[in-house]
Amino acid sequence: MKRASLLALVVASSGCFDFGGLVNQCTASGRCTASSGGGSAASGGGTPGTGGGSSASGGGASSGGGTSSSGGGASSSGGGTSSSGGGASGGGGQPARVCELASPWCWEQPAPHGRDLSAVWGVSLQNFWVAGTGGYLFHWNGSAWENHTGAIPGGDGDFRALFGLTASDIWVGGDDRVAHYSGQGWSRITFPSGSGSHDVTTVLSIHGRASDDLWFGATKGYLGHWNGSAFTVRRTFVDLVYSPGGGGAGVLALGLPDAGCIALTQSGDQSLSQLAGCDGGVLAVVDAGQATSLFFAQGVPMVTTRNAPGAIERYLGNGVLEPLVSMNDVSNSSLRAARELNDGGAIVAVGEGFLLATTDGGTPADQRMTYPVTDDYFNDVFIFPDGSGVAVGQDGVVARKTPTGPWVGDFPELPTFRGLEVAPVEGLFAYGTGDVLKLARSGWKEPGGTFGVFGNTFRRAAVRGDGGILAVTEDGTVLEGTLAGGTFANVFSNGNAHFFGVWELANGERYASGELNGVPYLAHGSRTGQWGDVDVGDAGTMLLKVQGRAFADGGEAVWTVDNFGNAYGRQVDGGFQREDSLAGNGLYGVAVAPSGDVWVVGGAHKVMRRSGNLWAPVSGVPGNPLADLYDVFVEADGTAWVCGAEGFVGRWNGTWTDLSLPASLRQSTVNLEGVRVFGGRVYVAGEDGVVLSRPLP
Repeated sequence: MKRASLLALVVASSGCFDFGGLVNQCTASGRCTASSGGGSAASGGGTPGTGGGSSASGGGASSGGGTSSSGGGASSSGGGTSSSGGGASGGGGQPARVCELASPWCWEQPAPHGRDLSAVWGVSLQNFWVAGTGGYLFHWNGSAWENHTGAIPGGDGDFRALFGLTASDIWVGGDDRVAHYSGQGWSRITFPSGSGSHDVTTVLSIHGRASDDLWFGATKGYLGHWNGSAFTVRRTFVDLVYSPGGGGAGVLALGLPDAGCIALTQSGDQSLSQLAGCDGGVLAVVDAGQATSLFFAQGVPMVTTRNAPGAIERYLGNGVLEPLVSMNDVSNSSLRAARELNDGGAIVAVGEGFLLATTDGGTPADQRMTYPVTDDYFNDVFIFPDGSGVAVGQDGVVARKTPTGPWVGDFPELPTFRGLEVAPVEGLFAYGTGDVLKLARSGWKEPGGTFGVFGNTFRRAAVRGDGGILAVTEDGTVLEGTLAGGTFANVFSNGNAHFFGVWELANGERYASGELNGVPYLAHGSRTGQWGDVDVGDAGTMLLKVQGRAFADGGEAVWTVDNFGNAYGRQVDGGFQREDSLAGNGLYGVAVAPSGDVWVVGGAHKVMRRSGNLWAPVSGVPGNPLADLYDVFVEADGTAWVCGAEGFVGRWNGTWTDLSLPASLRQSTVNLEGVRVFGGRVYVAGEDGVVLSRPLP
C-alpha cells in the first residue's frame, strides 16, 4: 500500500526541488541502472566499490543558533601503524595487541578488539577499511589487519562514516574530526562549525563523485561541501530536523544518483525523518521517523527502518514512499543498513540480532550465522562489484562473504569468561563457559584437542605445577586433563551435586566446592583417585570458590566461601572451621596470600582480610559501593588486586587505586570475574568474551 508524504514539498530559495520528477525522468531515460545507483548503507549513492558510509545514527545537541561557512585545509598528518600475526576465527589474521587511545588497557579477547564498528568501505574483499567507536580504524590487506587507530590526531572520539573514491583516496568522519587518507598516511581536515549552540561536532555521512566534489552530513542538520581545498556550508536542514525535545540528530545519510542529490535527515529524538534535496526542500517523510539508512537499488532511492520488524521502503517520487520488504518473515529485528547486492535488484540488509538477510523484493532469506549472543547487531554492510561483501557491527564483529559463498563471521569464541589462572609452563589462560583458552607465546589461542565434554556447564579450573588442569562442572563432575590439549577424563562425579570451584595443592590434594541438595558441599580427593566428603556444616546454601597454598615450612592452607557471607578454613586435623557472617552479602572470591593472609571479596563491594587469626574490613574501596566483587589475587609483595561488576578493577598496596575499565568502553559495564598478574601486566576477564590487560602501574 502506497503512503503519501505527510509534509508538502517545501519551496527552496532557488525554487521547487522536484526530485521525484527527476527520478522518473532518469528511469525513463534508462540512466537509472545499477551502475548509476551503487547504494550506500547509510550514506547512499555511488557505484559499488566507490560508495561508502556508515549506518550509525548520531548526535543530538542543544538548541539555538544558525550556521556559517568557513574554509579549511589539511593539517597534522599522521601515518598508520601496521602489524600482523596470529589467526582469527573466520579466516582473519590479527594485529599485535590493540590498545585504547585514552587508556592503558589493551585487548586480548576478542581479537583484534571488541570495540563496536560503525562503518565499512573498500575496493575488494582483500582491501577494505572498518571504523568505529573510540577512534578505532583498521585496514584489511588481504591477509592481516593493519591498525591505524591513533594515526589521526584528535583524541578517541567515535568514527561514524567511511567513504572512498579509490584505494588511495579515502575519507573518515566522526566526533570532532574529518580525515583523508592519501595512500601514504592520514591528514586531518579542518571542518567548519556553526555559531553558538549549533556548532557542528559529529560527521554522520560522507559521499561524493570526485576528490573536489564531496558532501559531508553532520549533526544539527548541517551539510557541507568539499571542493578539493576547503569546506563550504551549502545547505542546513535545521528547520527540517531540529527538535527542541531531542536536539537535531542531523544528516544520517547522503545519496548522489545521476539526477540530483538527496539526504536522509532525522531529529534527535527520532520523531521525524525526512528525505530532502541537498539544495532543495523536503521530498518525503518517513514513517514515525524510524529511518536508519539510505541506499539505491536499480537507481531508485530506498530507506531501511528501525521499526521492529525492520522494513525496506522505496521512494516512488512525488512525495510517495512504498513499503517493499518487511523482515517479519525472518526476524523481529530492526534494520541498520542495506545495499544493492547485484544488477538483478537483489538487496542485502543488516540489523539487530546480527541479522543478515537478502531479498529481491519478495520474502527475505535469513542468512544469519550461528552466534551465542543474539541481541547484538550489525551496523553497516558493503558490497563489492564482484558480489562479495563485508558487514561490521558490535564487539568488533566482521562478517565476510565471497561472491558465491555464505557469510562467515569473526565472532568471539565465548560469551563469558569465568576466571584466569597462571600455568607454570604455558603461562596465563582464561577459562569460561564451554571451552578453555590459554596464553601461549604466539598469542591467545585454543589448545588442541577436544574440550566439548564441558558443554555449557563448565564452571572453574585450576592448574598443577606440571601443567595439568582440573575443571569442574555444574552437574557435579571433576575433570582432569592438560593444557597441551586432548580430552579430559572424569575423575569424580556426584550426580546430585553442583560444583562451582576447584583447587589442587602441591601435594596432590584436591578440593571441589559447591552444593548438594541445598547445603554446602566440599569434596576432597587426591591424584590417586580417592575422593570423599568434607563436613563444613549447613549454614549457607552453596560454596563458591576455593583456594589453597603450600608454604615453605611445609604448612598448607585451604579456604572456601559461600553465598551467605561465610568463609571456611581448613584446620590442622583436616577439618574445616566456619567463620560466620563476614559480610552481609555473599562472598564470591577468595585468595590465600604468600604471607598466609586470607582475602575474601563479595557483594556490595565487600573486601575482608584475615591477618593472623583476625578478620578486618579493607576500607576505602573505590567505585560503586553497591557493585559486587568477584575475584581477588595477591602478589608476592602483598599487593592485592580485585575485580567485579561494572568493569571495576582495584589495586591495594596500603591504599586503593581505581584502575577500572574506561567509561568510554561499552564493556566497562560488564562483570569481570577473573584478575591475575602475569609478565608485568594485570589481566582481567569476564562477560562478553572479554579479556583485557594493561601494564602494571
